[in-house]
Amino acid sequence: MNFPHDIGASLAVGGELNYALVAGAATDNDEHETAVVDRLGFNSGSVFIPWAATCTDKKKLTVTVKRYQSADGTNFDVAETIQAATDVFTAADPALAATGIIRVDEDWSSLKRYVKYGVTADLSASQTDTASYAVVVVKGGATERPAND
Repeated sequence: MNFPHDIGASLAVGGELNYALVAGAATDNDEHETAVVDRLGFNSGSVFIPWAATCTDKKKLTVTVKRYQSADGTNFDVAETIQAATDVFTAADPALAATGIIRVDEDWSSLKRYVKYGVTADLSASQTDTASYAVVVVKGGATERPAND
């Protein structure tokens, strides 16, 4: 069996987003959407959300991920929750800061051509805790196999 020498030939990236929030501020518990991803030629993808948080003792960071889909890239259907609110970090003195990554694998084979993702991060404290996250959507499962080198 032959495999391509360049993994990048069968992957693509889209839907980037960077965001920072402060507990209790307008930036907290607010959904932010990625750029639109054209999945044409790809039947699957992975949503990667690297995050960092600094919280007071026993406070936490919770993340929810939703997916929107569209046939035309403009008019999107109602969001589908693909990851319900999940505690990704709970501070426990002395570990009051942490980093991590959330990975959500997606089967796009039955979806409309365009997708985008909404991420809501919620800090349980007020005005003291901070967090940041990014979102990167990696397209995979190319419908046409790339040529080998």
